Amino acid sequence: GMWFFYQGDETVNMEAKIARDILPGGNKAVILLADGEKVDVEWLADTSRYKVDGIEVATAEGKIRYVGDEQRTEVKYNTIMIPRGGEYQVELSDGTKVWLNAETQLRVPTTFVGAERRVRLKGEAYFDVVHDEKAPFIVKTSRSTITVLGTEFGVRDYEGKANLTTLVQGRVAVCDSMNKSYVIYPGQQVIIDERGTTVEDVETAYFT
Repeated sequence: GMWFFYQGDETVNMEAKIARDILPGGNKAVILLADGEKVDVEWLADTSRYKVDGIEVATAEGKIRYVGDEQRTEVKYNTIMIPRGGEYQVELSDGTKVWLNAETQLRVPTTFVGAERRVRLKGEAYFDVVHDEKAPFIVKTSRSTITVLGTEFGVRDYEGKANLTTLVQGRVAVCDSMNKSYVIYPGQQVIIDERGTTVEDVETAYFT
C-alpha cells in the first residue's frame, strides 16, 4: 500500500494504526459514476484498459485519487461503495484523505466547486481534512451534519447503532437532526442515539 509517514509528527502512530486495522480486510470497491455506470476499482488499477474522468490513481493496494479540475464548474458526483470485508483509502480533489471501512458508501464530487466541500457518508470513515478557510468541509450522515475546521476525526453511522463523531485533532461542529450544534475538541465524541445527543470524553484510539 502507499502509506506516508511524517517523522516527528503524531500522524505516524495514527497512520500506522489505520494501516494495521484496515489493510488485512482486503480491498474491494465499486464506484458508481455520475451517469449511473458502476466501475470495479480493480479494473481501474489496469489503467491501460480503463480510464475514468477525474480519477488519477486507483491501485490494487486500495487507493483512489481524484484530481482537481480548476476549470470545471459543473459538479459531478461519484459514490464509492465498499462491501462487507473491504476497505479503501480515497484522496479527494483537495488532498483530503478518507479511509473507508467495510459496508460503507461515500458520495463525493469529482472536483470541489464553490464555497463549501460537501460529502455524504453511510457507514464508517476516518477523515484527514486539508484546511481551507474559504471552503469549509462538511460531512452529511443520516443523523448529523459535521462542519470541519481542518482536522482529523472519525465518523460512524451504521443503521441501528449509535451515530458517533470522534475528534482526534482540530475542531468540528456536529449538528444533529434537532438542529442543535455541538462544538467538540480533541478527545471528545458526539453520540447520537435514541436517547438524544450527548458529548463525552473518550480514548480516541478505540474509535479511529
